[in-house]
Amino acid sequence: MLLYFKVRNYRSIVETAINLMQDEGGGLCDNDENGVRLYSLEACNNLGEKVRTSPLMAIYGRNASGKSNIIMALCQLQRIVTSGEIEDLYEPNKIQLAANQRTEFSIVYTCPQKEQWTDYWYTYTLEYNAKGIYKEALYSNKDIVFYIDNDSGEHNFSAISNADYDADRIERLRLTECTDEFHNQKTPVLSWLAKKYTNLSRDVIEAYSFFTAHLYTRSSQNVNVQNAFSTLLQTWPDEEEQSRVISEVSDYLSQLDTGILGVETKTMEKVLEPDNELLSIAPTFWFRSGGIHRRGNTMIKKIFYAKHNDSDNQEVYFPFEEESDGTLRLFALLVLIHKTTKSESNVLVIDEMDSSLHPLILRQLMNFFIKTHHNENRSQIIFTAHDTELLEGGLLMPGEVAVVEKSFQTGSRLRKLSNYDAVEPDMIRREYLDGQYAGIPHAHI
Repeated sequence: MLLYFKVRNYRSIVETAINLMQDEGGGLCDNDENGVRLYSLEACNNLGEKVRTSPLMAIYGRNASGKSNIIMALCQLQRIVTSGEIEDLYEPNKIQLAANQRTEFSIVYTCPQKEQWTDYWYTYTLEYNAKGIYKEALYSNKDIVFYIDNDSGEHNFSAISNADYDADRIERLRLTECTDEFHNQKTPVLSWLAKKYTNLSRDVIEAYSFFTAHLYTRSSQNVNVQNAFSTLLQTWPDEEEQSRVISEVSDYLSQLDTGILGVETKTMEKVLEPDNELLSIAPTFWFRSGGIHRRGNTMIKKIFYAKHNDSDNQEVYFPFEEESDGTLRLFALLVLIHKTTKSESNVLVIDEMDSSLHPLILRQLMNFFIKTHHNENRSQIIFTAHDTELLEGGLLMPGEVAVVEKSFQTGSRLRKLSNYDAVEPDMIRREYLDGQYAGIPHAHI
């Protein structure tokens, strides 16, 4: 689960943070019986108090306020950690801050240790610019796993050292394998250790797995049906599991009044010729929408069809790409939500969740997640939106809504509504549109 994410010097952001934590003394509203949706954690904050965290956050704000940049910052950190490099991934603020200042990401999250039935609270920080990484650290709860400060030359690998790899040897390996000829660190130590020295530290492996197995980030453009098909095939490679998930998603599509009665699939296979490889396959194989994967020298494509009834009440099938943009996006969102909720502590982060969706459909999606899934496995959804219908009727609590405002002095800054005094859930939409929380346009044509 994601607890906290701080960003400094990234695109329109000077400094801001997403905070999903609530201390035991606080909450999203008065008490749990009044509709608070909080996960209790065994991990404790710096004061030794147990904390709770929200299962969702809806981020609002005017166009060009920087909402997407907050989502993209999380995508950027994930990309750096999983790829193991920072090359071309330095995108600083170009207005408020001087050139070549460092970007800093700091993230707090949990990874469940099932055999111990407790939570490990990881804190990972990374400070870098186009030249290299200057500071990097990983903490497990309050204990240092590793720490590097390239400014001062300090490092701490004591927690992961052993008889074969003492702290000094790990540091020598880092200087050899993670830095360039000018001694600039180019590879994050978290990525390096997790990929190359897997037996050194369980904490490193668990902390790294959050970025590779528990965090799903999507820009608005990447929430599309083609990616959904690929996600289906990769997440559920077993044919029976695929059929079960497709059946469940098609049931949801039917219940959401899309006119789709079911989803069927057809499998196409093309054997690659040794000399021509992928070029030997006819273009029509690639052009049809579907999920593609490779098995040996065979390319396998699963094509999806939507089932409808015609005017004579007879079944008729449409290739999925013939459905509306809204239906295709809805299918993609349902697949992502299904993947997020299939195991414990997954986090889904989406930019422009409401794009191409009717307001009532989006409301149903959120209501579905809140009432059906989030308590089962402590999954989370964080998203940006403009549709204010979600703010109506107390569906979202003040601690589940944040507003981004951008100014010339401070850049893009995010603030939760629970930071304001006496916010009533039933009044959020009206007060937001009245400008009480900022984040609305002041346009004049």
